[in-house]
Amino acid sequence: NVLTVASTCHGVGALHQRLSALGLDPVVLGTPDGGLVPESAFLPHRMKIHPRGRLQAQCEQELRNLEGQVAQHGRGWMVGALQERMQQLRADIEVMQVEGPGDVVADARVACATPLTAGAQLLRDVPFALVVVDQAAGLTEVETLIPLLKASMQVVLLTDPTWTPPIGSTAAEAAGLGKSLYQRLAAAGVEPLVLDTQYRQHPALSAFPAAQLYAGKLQDAEDCTDLVCPQGALPTDGPVGLIHVDGFEDLNGLSAFNFLEAGLVAALAKHLTAHEVLGVDIGVFTPYSAQAKCLRMHMNRAGVEGVTIHAGDEISEVEKDIVIVSVVRTGPAENSAFAGGAQWLRTALTRPRKGLLV
Repeated sequence: NVLTVASTCHGVGALHQRLSALGLDPVVLGTPDGGLVPESAFLPHRMKIHPRGRLQAQCEQELRNLEGQVAQHGRGWMVGALQERMQQLRADIEVMQVEGPGDVVADARVACATPLTAGAQLLRDVPFALVVVDQAAGLTEVETLIPLLKASMQVVLLTDPTWTPPIGSTAAEAAGLGKSLYQRLAAAGVEPLVLDTQYRQHPALSAFPAAQLYAGKLQDAEDCTDLVCPQGALPTDGPVGLIHVDGFEDLNGLSAFNFLEAGLVAALAKHLTAHEVLGVDIGVFTPYSAQAKCLRMHMNRAGVEGVTIHAGDEISEVEKDIVIVSVVRTGPAENSAFAGGAQWLRTALTRPRKGLLV
């Protein structure tokens, strides 16, 4: 069995999508949240259709029927026999409630979880030959140790080493637990295996990240040149476009938004969908939740469907053919830093496959 772990629920959804695309049928630990993962993939649903779950449902139904009979008959030798059967059913149901989830996960062979859901009591007897932790540099050491306790043979920590170390609490920092396990192992002499070929982006998109983030060591796969947009879809000469907006920023609580910029983004999305780009292949990224709300309003007004809008850290698990980045801020350079800063922008620039508009 394999346990795959991501730092957020959105990350778990992305893992599930990619594993499903490979023909696997992973079970997702946790409860449905209306996100990327269909309800049928979550453990509660799998329990209902699993043989162990069906048997539990049958026992529960029989127990309810017997409770009704006892209430009807009141007393007597027959009631005593019924109560004895009811006691046995309750004991059987209790065992199935404890062991059933583990059986479902074991039969699925692949499970997806966050660090916390990986530590659920229901997995205590389920061994995983392999535990894979995605974005390991974004987890504190303590968070990573939770799923690692489930590993019986091998652990793989996947991460981008250029990521900023996670910021722990003051107490965690004081105790020396503010760094990731990946960092600690690398500092202790464990040599990372470097994947130096990217398959996601057109070379014109990967050129800047490769030069600025990976010291020119990142190579493009041969077929990356095939990642191109339909003719005339992008309002720029190449796959990358920087677009000036004479907008202004405002605040909704502590979150910033730019009404005119949001309108331009919606117009760009409408232009793209009019040139053979599907809405589901377009992603809009912004550092601010208030701007995300403003963008959704403009998309609705423009009649643009299928485009997904992602705010803040949500972008770390998203890949789209075309990404539009709405940074919101205006004004003098010294006063226009935006939420997430260089780390957020670094992630945003590496998400599009065919086109990027900022």
